Amino acid sequence: MMETDNKRIKAEQRVKELKEFYKHLSAYLIVNLAFTFISNYFDVVVRVFDGLRVSNKFTENGFEHYPLWGIWGVILIIDAFRVFGFRKLFGKNWEEEKIKEFINK
Repeated sequence: MMETDNKRIKAEQRVKELKEFYKHLSAYLIVNLAFTFISNYFDVVVRVFDGLRVSNKFTENGFEHYPLWGIWGVILIIDAFRVFGFRKLFGKNWEEEKIKEFINK
């Protein structure tokens, strides 16, 4: 009985971690799409820490300032490695596990 309770607690924690990651991913996409639109059409630049300028404005010469999607993207990738683990994202058994998962659905 104790082992079942432990498994349940671990499963609930895992679901919570996944839910938080997907919220993070959704916020990343929504905020960056909106900020890209605002940066490109209304020429908005956000100043952070006095000299650091952040915007998603892209011109023919590239990005004028540090892109928010790039900075936040690195943080999102680190979060993905934390949640999924490097081996789970790129491991040899990933395909087989996904096949089994879809078969069981």
